[in-house]
Order: sequence, then C-alpha cells, then structure tokens
Amino acid sequence: YTDALVVPVSLPNTPSILYKIRASTLQLYGQLELRKRRDAEIVQAIAMDQDKRQANLLIRHGRQMVLTRILLMSVMRIEPTAADVVGGTLTTIIGEGFVPSDAVHCVFEGGALSQPATYLSPTTLLCLTPMINASSRCQGNPVEVTLTKGVITASRIGQR
Repeated sequence: YTDALVVPVSLPNTPSILYKIRASTLQLYGQLELRKRRDAEIVQAIAMDQDKRQANLLIRHGRQMVLTRILLMSVMRIEPTAADVVGGTLTTIIGEGFVPSDAVHCVFEGGALSQPATYLSPTTLLCLTPMINASSRCQGNPVEVTLTKGVITASRIGQR
C-alpha cells in the first residue's frame, strides 16, 4: 500500500524522532520530532493498523503513557489547482498510502462535502469536485481523502 517505513529513533532524555523513509530507495523524505515539555516524549511501541491506514504509537511522557496515531496516507498534490465552483472538475489527487475500497472519498469544505473517489494506484485517486459555496473568495479549500469512516487526512493541500 505504501512505500514508506516509519522508524522511531530515541536518544536518552530527548524526544523521539519519527523518520519517514522510502522503502524502495531508503531515502529519507519526512520526519516528525515529538515534543519535550517537562519530560521528553519517547516512543515505546508502534502498532500498524493497515485497514485504517494508521500507525498507533504508545508514547511515554514522564510517568504517563499516551496512545496517539499518525496516518499512513497523505495528500501531496492536487491537479488541477483550480476548479469551477459549479462542480464537475475532474481532479487528480497525488499522495501515498491509498488503498482500493468502496469507502474512498475526496473530502471538501472541511468535511461538509464528499465525493466518491476512483482508486488508480497507491499514489493516485480521481474525483469530481462538488458544487461549493462561492463565498470562499478564491482563497481555496483543502481537499482531503478518507479511506475509512472517521479517518481523514489533514494535509491541507488547497484547491481554488
């Protein structure tokens, strides 16, 4: 589904860093440093949930254990970058971690509107834009993806 490896690195008394590595080339292409408030956040365990396309992280923060998630899918680019407000623009979603499913949808207007998406590959989806509120004044709205109910990307890649 994805060509990504998520590798946590923890050093004494410093927050863990999650590195995103392209499995086929071992090229680093993303990282997330956990926070240090009073105590460093240290990854204790990772459990992958392929159905929901997320990694569940068990993080130690001082004496507390916290369960959090990171998505294994994301939107990286949208083509075209502009769409007609009356809807019907065929939009290509370029990203990673997409899987074929009847639940694949493109999500518009902060989740208020969604359209079924056509799965082409783990990195490409197609969808038609819906009619949207023209009062957005050409500022654009993020187009997100959902593969399962309640799990939506937060990539914030906009389309005008």
